[in-house]
Amino acid sequence: MKKNGFIATSILYTFFLVFLTLFVALIANYLHNRVLLAKIDETSREILAGINNTRLIDLEVGEHIKFKSDDNLLNSEATWTVALIETNGLEKKYYFISDLNAVNNQILYQRRPFEKVDKIHTLTVDLYENIITNKNNLINGNYPTSYDRAIKYSGFTVYMVNSSFLTRIRNEINDPLIIDELLNPGGNYLVYIDSTISGRGPNGVTSRYQSGDYYEIKRYNFTSSEQNSLIPKYCGGEFKNLKATYVENNKFGFIHIGNEPINKDVKYVDYCYYASPVPYNHPNTELVVQFSEDKPNDIISSKQSNAYNFRMIAEITVSANQATPSYIAGGKGTVLDPYVFTDGRKQS
Repeated sequence: MKKNGFIATSILYTFFLVFLTLFVALIANYLHNRVLLAKIDETSREILAGINNTRLIDLEVGEHIKFKSDDNLLNSEATWTVALIETNGLEKKYYFISDLNAVNNQILYQRRPFEKVDKIHTLTVDLYENIITNKNNLINGNYPTSYDRAIKYSGFTVYMVNSSFLTRIRNEINDPLIIDELLNPGGNYLVYIDSTISGRGPNGVTSRYQSGDYYEIKRYNFTSSEQNSLIPKYCGGEFKNLKATYVENNKFGFIHIGNEPINKDVKYVDYCYYASPVPYNHPNTELVVQFSEDKPNDIISSKQSNAYNFRMIAEITVSANQATPSYIAGGKGTVLDPYVFTDGRKQS
């Protein structure tokens, strides 16, 4: 009897322990699901708020956006930043500037009048000019649809970054963080000279940027304040009294002031963007030059080359009282989570 009683007691304890284990597991799973549902609900509320409440006309300078469309020239993964806003009564005209990934290297396009159908082309300045020219030329009474398929977002006018636009950004934006984002894409890119710029340049020599030319604006990096003496030659300006100044004809370059990597209290020019209109005079011993400079200046030598980065401008005018406002499809407007613009319709 004692042996049987011990077995019976052991079975009871075993059932009790199994029951207790299952009970604890169920409680833990229930609590985990509650936490998970709470996170999902919070994320859903954030997504729905972003989808339903943000209008295009509510965007502010410095906010980021991506355009999702079927355009084959413009890269849907590129990030654009609100650069300028012009307000006229109830209307706002928005100017967006892209990063260095605005365009696709290979596009489907029909070069008129040489081609009868769309073909794959490598994007060059020459092809870009062909697209823009065809946009303005009537064919059988109609504008060519190849432009719409190649470069146009719905409702937006898109074109290459030009010197006047960069000048406006440098002169009109006061927030140093925003101007740094707008004028520092992280690499070299093309700039179209839309209006002739002339005047005193580096070393006091008068020079000009001729309207209709393209220049490659380059980024120069400096490692310490000991290189401040290089600023006039590489940046078209000077650094004095903790401020950057520019030579007369440097209207669209950019000089950035940062802190010494080791001594944070010391200010110096850590990088600049500049397109030189005159031949270089850069000794080989200056290690700041990070690429071969075998051209006489920064004007591009061939419009058939695909060796350049394109930055683009997109502009659109919206009204506060329009019948069907344009809405953002999602995102938070940050560089890591930009707004997403699709067809402008309110999502549900």
